[in-house]
Amino acid sequence: MYLDPHDIYHYKPGQNDVRIDDVELPESWYHQNFDTVPKVHREFMEHNQGEFIINANEETWKGYRDFYRQKVKLYDDHVGRVVDRLKSLGLWDSTIVINTSYHGDMDTFHRLVFKGPFMYEHMLRIPMSIRLPCQTERRESDYPWVNVDTVPTLLELAGAEPIDCHGQSVAAILTGKGREPKRDYVISQYYGKQTWVNPIRSIRTAKWKYNLYTDWGEELYDLEKDPEEIVNLSQNRKYVQQKNRLKNQLNLWINDHVDPFYSYQTTPLKRNEAKTILKG
Repeated sequence: MYLDPHDIYHYKPGQNDVRIDDVELPESWYHQNFDTVPKVHREFMEHNQGEFIINANEETWKGYRDFYRQKVKLYDDHVGRVVDRLKSLGLWDSTIVINTSYHGDMDTFHRLVFKGPFMYEHMLRIPMSIRLPCQTERRESDYPWVNVDTVPTLLELAGAEPIDCHGQSVAAILTGKGREPKRDYVISQYYGKQTWVNPIRSIRTAKWKYNLYTDWGEELYDLEKDPEEIVNLSQNRKYVQQKNRLKNQLNLWINDHVDPFYSYQTTPLKRNEAKTILKG
């Protein structure tokens, strides 16, 4: 397991070697309105891990993006070393190679950094690529992969017996043989950071995303019309039925999986936490 680009936490404005002449900030950086989203987003930036950059100029934010890309490149370089080693040992054509992660980084989207109490695509969507031995044809799929699919997929590819788990094998997508799995929605869960507890649940379909917080409200985004999730529709009367459908579906999942979400107690942010050494 490689920790880069996790070292984005080491970014210090004005102290790192960054190049920003070709860096562009995302649309949501310019249009973010913290008054329209749960207040923990603003608290995270003003009183927690975002303090160092919340009021910085545009160049400093661009420096963050460049520094993050430097860390991603370090990871890419090491993956290349692993691939080269597999080839030099004669193992390349008998090895399944998986490239993935367990969370993303806000990367300046929505004027946010790192990971925290929010459920935007930039945190939830992760890279996933699988290379099969002797594979020559590139395949792409819009199947909503979840990390729990990894084990059943590898078991099927290895010819082992399946196990009872929440994931499902996507071997058919990779090989082009057999029935491809279907998934109507993805559930994401968030608990908190350090001692700051802010539980969130999210349900995402191909078109919609609904986020529910224990104490700080909710969010609804039309991912087709608003892929950067700039306009929170949760308080728009026009979308009440759509919001309720997603909320009911989410609650069914919570009940079916005995998820203790509604029993969690939100804790207030302790201001001195923002003064501690940054850790992921």
